[in-house]
Amino acid sequence: ILIFISTEALLLVKLLKGKASFCSMPYLEVLWFPGRDEGQKKQLVEEITASFVKITGCKPSAVEIIFKEILKENSASSGELINEN
Repeated sequence: ILIFISTEALLLVKLLKGKASFCSMPYLEVLWFPGRDEGQKKQLVEEITASFVKITGCKPSAVEIIFKEILKENSASSGELINEN
């Protein structure tokens, strides 16, 4: 699972819309292989959001998360295609 966090991209969008504030945070992308169910997504969303709220003091509404499923045949690790392992 790869989690990509970009506060800059979200801040830029909010600045362009005139909605930026000090606590404009974060936009997260979770990249993972297919097979997770809605319960797992829900639990991960709750945990990630709670962590950002606890650590940064931002509001839960400031945390934006998107899930992207990637296919193993489109992935590689350590110089080898993952589906070859």
